[in-house]
Amino acid sequence: MGAHVGWFEAPPEARPLDDWVWHPLREVGWLMSLVTADLNGDGDVDLLLTDRRGPRRGVFWLENPGPVQAAGPWKEQPVGSIGRDEVMFLRYADLEGDGRKDLVSAVKQQHLHFYRRLHA
Repeated sequence: MGAHVGWFEAPPEARPLDDWVWHPLREVGWLMSLVTADLNGDGDVDLLLTDRRGPRRGVFWLENPGPVQAAGPWKEQPVGSIGRDEVMFLRYADLEGDGRKDLVSAVKQQHLHFYRRLHA
């Protein structure tokens, strides 16, 4: 533990590295995948992640609250395998050709978890 997913806020003058501000969003045990995508269709880039180890392992997405509140907390949305499996990598794509992006994740126990998107 002790690792975090987060983002750096750029200062007006980017050269002084000490002026950048780190915004931690979520502690992770062993981050395996981190994907940016607008998961809820609001125009903001959200984060989709797999965490392999620790008490909060599984597949999650973090909802970007928008530019005005981005420094505040991002709501964590569980997707699957919460606290159970060692989730490895994920693929977020239109796997069925229906125009909606789905998610598939590899699990250490040598199987795949498929999360089908039912609505746009």
